[in-house]
Amino acid sequence: MTAARSAFILGVMPSSPPQRQCTGKAPAASSHASRPKIRASKSTKWRATVLIGIHAIVAIHVAHWMSGGKTLSPLEPSESMEFCKRGLVNAGFIFFTTTILSTLVLGRFFCGWACHVVALQDLARGILKKMGITPRPLRSRILLVVPFLGFGYMFLWPLADRIFSTGSAAATRVNLSTESFWATFPSWPIALLTFLVCGFAIIYFLGSKGFCTYACPYGAIFGTVDRFAVGRIRVTDACQGCAHCTAVCTSNVRVHEEVALFGMVVDPGCMKCLDCVSVCPNDALYFGFGKPAILVKGKSRQKKRGEFGWREEVLLALFFGLAFFVLHGIDELYMSSLYDAFPLLYALGLSAILAYLCVQAVRLAYAPNVSLLRWPLKQSGRLVRGGVAFLALMGVVVVLGSHSGCIQWHATMRRRLYDRSAEIRPNLPALLQSPVTLDATQTALVDAGIRHADLVEKWGLLPDGNNEVARAWFHFLKGENAAAEKVLVRFLERNPKNAVWRLGYGLFLRSHGRLDEAIGVFREAIRVDPKFVDARLALAQTLAGAGRPADAARTFDEAVAAGLDTPNLLFEYGRFLISTGDVDGAIARFERVVQLAPTVVDAYLALSQLYASKGDRAASKRWYDEAVRIDPVRAAGKH
Repeated sequence: MTAARSAFILGVMPSSPPQRQCTGKAPAASSHASRPKIRASKSTKWRATVLIGIHAIVAIHVAHWMSGGKTLSPLEPSESMEFCKRGLVNAGFIFFTTTILSTLVLGRFFCGWACHVVALQDLARGILKKMGITPRPLRSRILLVVPFLGFGYMFLWPLADRIFSTGSAAATRVNLSTESFWATFPSWPIALLTFLVCGFAIIYFLGSKGFCTYACPYGAIFGTVDRFAVGRIRVTDACQGCAHCTAVCTSNVRVHEEVALFGMVVDPGCMKCLDCVSVCPNDALYFGFGKPAILVKGKSRQKKRGEFGWREEVLLALFFGLAFFVLHGIDELYMSSLYDAFPLLYALGLSAILAYLCVQAVRLAYAPNVSLLRWPLKQSGRLVRGGVAFLALMGVVVVLGSHSGCIQWHATMRRRLYDRSAEIRPNLPALLQSPVTLDATQTALVDAGIRHADLVEKWGLLPDGNNEVARAWFHFLKGENAAAEKVLVRFLERNPKNAVWRLGYGLFLRSHGRLDEAIGVFREAIRVDPKFVDARLALAQTLAGAGRPADAARTFDEAVAAGLDTPNLLFEYGRFLISTGDVDGAIARFERVVQLAPTVVDAYLALSQLYASKGDRAASKRWYDEAVRIDPVRAAGKH
């Protein structure tokens, strides 16, 4: 160990100081002329190139899905929630698991070299610096817990719920491809707002890598696993404590202090960007393998001074919790956000910013001097113009937040009542064919659901598709079809690309004998989603019911030609051909059904009856015997 580093650790100056000493601070101002200029990092250019390449791969992935309609499921850590909730192993789960395991070797490299949010934050930081704004890191102890809470909320909570419900955490199925690539992602406007908040806004208010530090759920697990990683930034005895490494670190790590105390960087916030290695004037830093941080003991680092006292930290936690509930709720992911417009990462980032701003507003009540970054709000006990404007703005935030909180509470109650109605809520076709009869308790539940949903609709500032769907169901359950139709029409006007509920509306029209209207709605659903098998089947059946067998047959044929020859569609096609007297055509469809789904007993029974009608008793018996082999009870009942 060099004398300079020993002096730093012991807190004394050596009797014969070397040319540059590791004091834990940048050299004094009087030596400014003799200090070498911090050189530009070569690593930054390499990392930017890698990140651009990754975004190009993402674009290719999206283009592949848009051109073919099917592609590898998203390589996104959030996709692992499907495993936690339902046991589904997809490409995102494999990717996330592999990345976590690789962190044991390379450390927290993924964040620095492959994360699109980190790339966004670095871009925002660069733009702000060019504008003359140097982001200052916020020092909060309580907000450091948020990423861990986010990780638990996204992954541990649903996994524990699955284990409690099923008694198992094992995988149930594997599906590495998808046709609904964008189903778990927000719309483009929301994605743009997410980028602005989690990039520019959070960097401006909370500092460089502010989202990673105070919001990112994935960073929580990567930072934890990094403690066990053998790959770290390490130091040689050539280090002379110039602190160039700390000056260029965009992750707010005190690199010069870490390597002086531990001989390596142990801070889990280190993302292995290698900027510190690149700028070291003595080439004393390097990335190497050895003892992990978890095994380094017996030394203490300089205590980081928080920006807030503990009372203010408690206020931060309180305001963060309130903002998160208002913006995202605490029920199911992607189904409880305010107006369905605040996905989890967006809500986490915005909640952290709002919590900080609210604490600054409270400070104005007692602190003699308060500033918002470089903007003075209160000086010597008196508000300045900036403080008045800030309070006015925060007043608007409080009013909007209170209103949104009320909307979120009613939406939460409506959502819970809707979930409770699942036991009395059949599928839509069954409900339309045979309305349910509600007892007094069920009627009270549905009425309460309608009241909460109506309040959200009446006072909400933005439309909420989930609220409208729930309202329609509640009205259907009460037999209030006219009210349900009114809600459905408005929902489809606001969500013209929702093929599923367009199908539901068509079924509603068909159940009320409005066949021509239903046919038009089914055709629109197919236009929205050409691979929507149920819409094509509903259209064909409705055309047949309207006395247009030729159009119905053409619709079936178009579905088959489009590769949508599912067992259900082929079975219904066979039944339709029987009604037209085309026995041979029906036989061909039913034989195809048993090829695709060998356990569909009704297809074997239909074949037995069709061959019997043709006088082929041997074939009829063969198909019936197959039905008995698969399900003797059902076969006997249909005999």
